[in-house]
Amino acid sequence: MGQGVPVKQIMASALVALFALNGCGSDKTDHEGFSIATAVIGKALSGKTAAPAPVVMSRATIDQGGNPLLRAKIERVGAIAFLGKIGEGRGVISWASVDGSSLSLRDGVVVATRGLGTDLMSAAVPTAAQLAAGGAVQRQHFYLFGGETEQERRFDCRIQDGGPERIVVAELAYDTRHRVETCTGSGGLTFENHYWFDNRAIIRQSRQWISPDVGFLELQDPNR
Repeated sequence: MGQGVPVKQIMASALVALFALNGCGSDKTDHEGFSIATAVIGKALSGKTAAPAPVVMSRATIDQGGNPLLRAKIERVGAIAFLGKIGEGRGVISWASVDGSSLSLRDGVVVATRGLGTDLMSAAVPTAAQLAAGGAVQRQHFYLFGGETEQERRFDCRIQDGGPERIVVAELAYDTRHRVETCTGSGGLTFENHYWFDNRAIIRQSRQWISPDVGFLELQDPNR
């Protein structure tokens, strides 16, 4: 089961890593747009601010930055952020924006979030091998739902092949295999996750459900 990263523990390292990356470019306007976009990912959910115009990081900026990045979009509100890698352990990689919002992924599948609203505290999720093989799997999600006691939600899921698909991520084209995970939980709650695997078995792009309040995150791995 994936472990999330508390916001207080990631703030300092996230700020250092991402502001260092932010200083690599030469265009002041791009810098400001990048900072606004990374900060808004958590605030937009609470209604404190509207989502900005989509932020774009050029291929050159990504390559020159030197730090692994993850592009995240909250589908419901359109908020976009580039998150920096802040830690890795036991197969889980953690990413954070400059405002402390964070995601933890195992094999490219989200196992925890922080700072997005009704967060996914932890989760047991399909492995990359299970997603590639297809068939029936189960999920376990744990939430606080405004309280102090974690509440478990179980989902029965089926993974199917969505066929080959060519996608573009940060100006690079990839021939991918599209996998579709359809899940049903208690109370009739359903969602459908999508994953695009490149020829190195990396999830290059995905659309993953987090919680009833947060909805879906659209993720892209722009790293070479």
